[in-house]
Amino acid sequence: PLPPPAKLVSLGLIQSSQGEMNRLPILVAVASAAAVASSLCSVDALVPAIPAKPFSVPVFSAPKPAPIGRRSIGSRACFDAYRLSANHVLFATDTEDETSASSADTATSEIEEIPRPDPSILVAAMEPTEQKLAVASISVGIIIGTIVVINFLSLVDDALPVGWFDLWKDYTWPVPLGLIFMAAGVSHFTISDAFTAIVPPRGTWGGLWNVPAPGAEELGLSYEEYHCYWTGIAEFGGGLLLAGSGVGLFDLPVQVPAFLMFLLVLAVTPANVYMFTHDAQMSDLPRIPYPWGHAGRGFAQCVLLAFFWTLATT
Repeated sequence: PLPPPAKLVSLGLIQSSQGEMNRLPILVAVASAAAVASSLCSVDALVPAIPAKPFSVPVFSAPKPAPIGRRSIGSRACFDAYRLSANHVLFATDTEDETSASSADTATSEIEEIPRPDPSILVAAMEPTEQKLAVASISVGIIIGTIVVINFLSLVDDALPVGWFDLWKDYTWPVPLGLIFMAAGVSHFTISDAFTAIVPPRGTWGGLWNVPAPGAEELGLSYEEYHCYWTGIAEFGGGLLLAGSGVGLFDLPVQVPAFLMFLLVLAVTPANVYMFTHDAQMSDLPRIPYPWGHAGRGFAQCVLLAFFWTLATT
């Protein structure tokens, strides 16, 4: 049998601190598994070769070969320890795989557990004329919300000491907003399926949406891919111009890219409206709760439009 842990401690093979004593069985198993590098080994051959200094690296002498046809007691103990440690590794690997699979199933179930609305209550279920009126009302609401945020920013400017608002606006808005839109532009290509899923098809909202896609067939792109890719390029380029002009990289007033970004955000807003009216979801991304999640997304559009308008006009 293997020597008890106390004997290994006295020999200096392992330390005797309280924390290490709790792990003695594991250390014994590891030391035994390492000895299997030789075809045959015995504990009696290992013990005399252990140096006296506790912190030096032990140099093991070559083990004496056991007679052919039988194993020594020490080699059988080493083999058993190695087998137990291997089984432990296999069990740990299987446990990690099961944990990963369980985590993936949990994430999927969390996405699926968000309740979806009854299709009959969506704007998409209305008559064509009612759909047009609903979309027009939503558009008016976004415009009014943008005006409210712009006026709120103006009130903040008036309340702060002179120059403070301009300092905040000119030095903290262009670069972060530019980097965010650059990352968003890249994502139009890396996770294009998520964005093509929210492009309104032609004829949506009772025929109100009829935006063309010139050159899509020549490029071999679908209608959804065409609008996904050009908006991604526009977002990356606009974000680059905005961030670059904010740090003086481009000899261009920040008002120019800010106004271009205002127009771009306005142009992609119908995709957000389509998500609400048809409960369209970006594939492989968290679902948006209906209806308050869409209300928050609409408010975010108003804030972005107000920020870009303020940057472009002041």
